[in-house]
Parts: sequence; structure tokens; C-alpha cells
Amino acid sequence: MVYPRECPGCGTLTPEDGFGVDRHQSSGRKSRCRACHRRDVKAYHATIRKPRRLAALEAERAAEMKVLEREHKRRLKAVHKEAVEGARRQKALLAELGSKTFPGRSCLGASGRPGGSTSAGRGGFPDRRATMK
Repeated sequence: MVYPRECPGCGTLTPEDGFGVDRHQSSGRKSRCRACHRRDVKAYHATIRKPRRLAALEAERAAEMKVLEREHKRRLKAVHKEAVEGARRQKALLAELGSKTFPGRSCLGASGRPGGSTSAGRGGFPDRRATMK
């Protein structure tokens, strides 16, 4: 080919080294100049490659969130089961303590909690509010 030649993309006269190497062409050079080729590659990446990559990343994030959500639900279920079991054990213990009566008083206070019934509030300590008046 005779150089400089006109680029079919932009129409400018470009020397031989302005065209990229392409061994599949009979001339050994690409048909468009480096600037046109670069512009086309950038447009391809912006319109096709980037959206594909972002869609793949979004699908990966969604799958990861699904796994994390399943794990979270499993942990919540285990914690709930443990709490229910603890409440059941506590009820059984309180019922057992309530059935044991001592002469003259119950081991459960008026509130239904262990500690007996005392005239002072807050677990046997005198109420400060009563003394402040």
C-alpha cells in the first residue's frame, strides 16, 4: 500500500506507523488509524463490556446476600429456640420453688420472683424515696 493513506473512519491522511499491526490483512496493517481504533474500543467497552461486568457483579452480590440472609435466619432461629428453652426451664424452676413451702412464708415474693416477701422494696433494702420526704 501507498502511505500516507486516508483512514476510512476519520478521513485524515495518516502515515504507515499511524495504523496498527494486523497480520491477517494483506497489507499487514489495520484498515483504520490508531485513533479511530481506540475510539471504537472505548465505545465498545462503555456500551457492551462494562454493563455485562456490572450485571455479573450485581448477580454475585445478590447471591452472596442470599447466603448471608439464610445464615442470619438460621442464627435467629437458634437464638429464639434457646430463649424459649431458657424460659421453659425458668418456669419449671419457679414452679418447683413455689411448690416448696417453708413454715410461715413462701420462697416467692409478691411479684412472683424468688427472694421472699419483705416489707422493704428492692430486694430487702429500704426505699430511699420514702426517707427523702
